[in-house]
Amino acid sequence: MTDASENTTETLAQLQSGIQDMLALDSVDVDVSLAQIGIDSLNVVELILICQQIYVNVTDFDEIDIDENTTLREVDDQMLALSNVPA
Repeated sequence: MTDASENTTETLAQLQSGIQDMLALDSVDVDVSLAQIGIDSLNVVELILICQQIYVNVTDFDEIDIDENTTLREVDDQMLALSNVPA
């Protein structure tokens, strides 16, 4: 179970870094809603592109359930759940 939590930490850190770069912010709280971070409907496309680079084992990005109240931690959890990684 340690490996999974380390993977979550790694992917979440990558997602956080990608969003910081996208929005030119010094820091981003992964437990704050996307709307509060400053992600709007136009930025969601960029968010999906960032996810495609980080979560390479996800094959169907249409399954993602994101709205303005979703947090980056929840996005990371969804991406890991959708990853097609053999056990």
